[in-house]
Amino acid sequence: MTVFYTEIAGQFEDVVRRWFDCDQRFAPVLDLYLNVKANPMASQTRFLLLAQALEAYHSHSPKFTATELPKGEHKQRLEAVIKTAPVELQGWLKDRLASSNQKTLAMRIDDLLKSNAPEVAKLASSIPDFAEKVRHTRNYYTHYSEELLRSGKVAQGTELIRLSCILQELLEICLLKEIGIQGKPIERILNFAARRQYYTLDEDQSSATGNGSK
Repeated sequence: MTVFYTEIAGQFEDVVRRWFDCDQRFAPVLDLYLNVKANPMASQTRFLLLAQALEAYHSHSPKFTATELPKGEHKQRLEAVIKTAPVELQGWLKDRLASSNQKTLAMRIDDLLKSNAPEVAKLASSIPDFAEKVRHTRNYYTHYSEELLRSGKVAQGTELIRLSCILQELLEICLLKEIGIQGKPIERILNFAARRQYYTLDEDQSSATGNGSK
């Protein structure tokens, strides 16, 4: 149980109203999240679905902007760049740059980290390059680039499991805040995360990693 009625009794009507709004606004996010919660799956698949869910949450939340620059400024930037190309390549370049104003996954994760800084400080304190780690890992498990894998920037094994857990908890915290819930329910998520230890089948307890004791 994530939230107990006694914790939100004084704001119950507002929480329910927000819930119905979020159910429509974040329908793709909830579908991805509930898929992860309900079904056993490979750790790579779980990670990819959670990364996609957070990206979708960012794009649907009014708290964030999905683009780097306002539309007018980006248009001016595009025109300046395209003019520098040979005439015969300008059409191709324009097509290639059509989505260039959209924030990358790493940028979206950075936005989420800044917006939830106190919670993230506890969830991801042991991964200083968290946003970059998520980006490289998502790129690898989408395209399977051997060069990227050899770079050492891709999470595997227990690190991949830990990364997925942090993404899930960050998403849960974001959704709770969207329906107006703070305090003890979020503290419970953070406390659980602090006690978690991570294992793979080829590890024993002495080699386990975690944020605290079991």
